[in-house]
Amino acid sequence: MPEEKKDVIQDSSPETGADDLFNDLDSPDSEVEKTPVGAAPEEKPQKTVPYDRFRSVLEENKSLKSRPVQQGTNPMEVVKLAKSLEGYNEDEVAFISRNSKSGKIDDIIATTKDEWVQDAIAARRKKLADLKKVPGSTGSDFASNEKSISEIQAMTPEQAQAYEDELNRESTGI
Repeated sequence: MPEEKKDVIQDSSPETGADDLFNDLDSPDSEVEKTPVGAAPEEKPQKTVPYDRFRSVLEENKSLKSRPVQQGTNPMEVVKLAKSLEGYNEDEVAFISRNSKSGKIDDIIATTKDEWVQDAIAARRKKLADLKKVPGSTGSDFASNEKSISEIQAMTPEQAQAYEDELNRESTGI
């Protein structure tokens, strides 16, 4: 579109005044600075955050987004982990993972080898085994003096009578 060039000196008649100049500026053909098509857009002003805590959270969010995504774990590490957790039940595995330094496979394997963790698991197993026992079933109070048939047949008649009397006393509680 060819622009018409006006000579301001020749065109300055009393009828042409400030109104025409303002109209020229508002028209799309005016010589107002235009941004070129390939120019980069202006940077947006940085958002202001009213609280320091929110600012730190936003910065952490940006840093997490900029981190590369971790690749999958090495299958050999998974095999090592499975081998080290072999023999532990579900609760013990949860205990090991809670007490590891981090969720990394190497830290969990190191935790399974830790003496403190092994002692704690052994104590827990012993406690559960003691709870499962029937109280007094192995005590000397309930041990019977019963003898096998071959032992009774080998006794003399006096020994057999004494053994029978002893069994009767135990049964009657006298």
